Amino acid sequence: MLALDVDRFVQEMFKTDPMVRYVAVVESFRTVGFKQREGLTLNTPNESIRNYVSIMPPILIDSVAKLSPHLGDVDFVSVRYAKVLHVYFRRANFIVVVSFDPGISASSSARVAEDFNRLSRQYLS
Repeated sequence: MLALDVDRFVQEMFKTDPMVRYVAVVESFRTVGFKQREGLTLNTPNESIRNYVSIMPPILIDSVAKLSPHLGDVDFVSVRYAKVLHVYFRRANFIVVVSFDPGISASSSARVAEDFNRLSRQYLS
């Protein structure tokens, strides 16, 4: 049961950086929130993105988390493609995917993580 404000969280994530392309929130392999930046043409059809974000991020995050007992908690996972950067976060029962324009610098990851943590505490807790 969602007693949260997923839509508001997604809207606020767009305000953090103009290079955010889309934000998806997944719970138990089900997309519960998705929005792409208005006026933006994505490289992948919307249906393909929705199918991808509902399946792969939970598998990826769960796989990476297997080393947490030895290495500590996972802050985020990022995957840089030639045309896009995806950053994956876990918050409680949610996996959040934030897709960025590929021009974003790798050093922006810390700021993105801070923005995510602040907003997820406010809207996804």
